[in-house]
Amino acid sequence: MDINDWLKKLFTSSENKGEPLVTESISRSDKYKGKAALIETLPEWQRFVRDVHQMASNQQPKMGHRGVEAGFYSSTQTKGFYLTQIEEFDNEWFQVLIDHMLQNLKEEAYMVTRHVAEYSEVKQNPVCWEKSYAKIKPSFVDHKQQQGFGNVQVELKMLDERPKLFKLQTNYYSGFNYEDPKDYSALLDTLFAIRS
Repeated sequence: MDINDWLKKLFTSSENKGEPLVTESISRSDKYKGKAALIETLPEWQRFVRDVHQMASNQQPKMGHRGVEAGFYSSTQTKGFYLTQIEEFDNEWFQVLIDHMLQNLKEEAYMVTRHVAEYSEVKQNPVCWEKSYAKIKPSFVDHKQQQGFGNVQVELKMLDERPKLFKLQTNYYSGFNYEDPKDYSALLDTLFAIRS
């Protein structure tokens, strides 16, 4: 079998199954970190963060500018939101937002358990999912496990190197051995807090 035919079958099989071709840990370069530090100081980026925070907190389906749309979901076990119509923004704005959120969670005794990029192809278009998962460090009060804001998952889908979907979700445990989670609005306030 020709190697090109084999690779084509591999890509087709991966696409049909919706599986990533490659998964790798995300490691930000020093160049990226320098640029990210600059982006976080931009008034436009800070306004963007405040606007997304307001959309998520007030469950507004549309951002006042740029045509961003949001969807929301909530149950006893999970809460979250997603953003679409975000292609106008640079990927880095969302990547910096994800890193910003993870840093804010670390300051709340969270640990990042997974921070990966998954690469695949859909209809011959390159797709990248950046997926980050964080959970609170184990601790107990009155024999109940603390769950903080729950397990937090942040994802960014990029299609043809443009942002396509941004998603935040938190999942809660239930049961006699778990303390009630902190309020979802407090999670949003924590994630979107802009450090000085």
